[in-house]
Amino acid sequence: MGLAESLFRQARFPEAVAFFGQLIEENPSKPDFWLAQGEGYARMGETLKAAENFEMVDRLGGSTYDSLMNLGDIYANAELFELAVSGYQRALAMDPTKPIDRLVRAAKYLSANGALSETRALVETIETSLGEDVDVAVRKDLL
Repeated sequence: MGLAESLFRQARFPEAVAFFGQLIEENPSKPDFWLAQGEGYARMGETLKAAENFEMVDRLGGSTYDSLMNLGDIYANAELFELAVSGYQRALAMDPTKPIDRLVRAAKYLSANGALSETRALVETIETSLGEDVDVAVRKDLL
């Protein structure tokens, strides 16, 4: 584990990914290993492999707000908009107290790419989460 983390900190991502792969083989139910390997894949530009890992982390119950937001971003960039919205919604459900700037940017990205029904679903989720306690500037962005 220490060697894999050291390689990751040195930005030696292919080697780190391989070491985390060995750790996953030995401990497949440990979400931290899947998450670290997914981060390595993401840093290597292998985003769909990273998404597979982040989904496994979620299934193992180890997701974080950031890992789900990253998952949503990966799917959005791959134009898998329904999956992107699912990731964003799961992140918001996990921690509705986080600033929503990133979610608003995601909604704008979806809208700019013609994913209108997905944008609507994400905006509705954001509005429901915020309730009536919404800053005027945020309300304008959402509109």
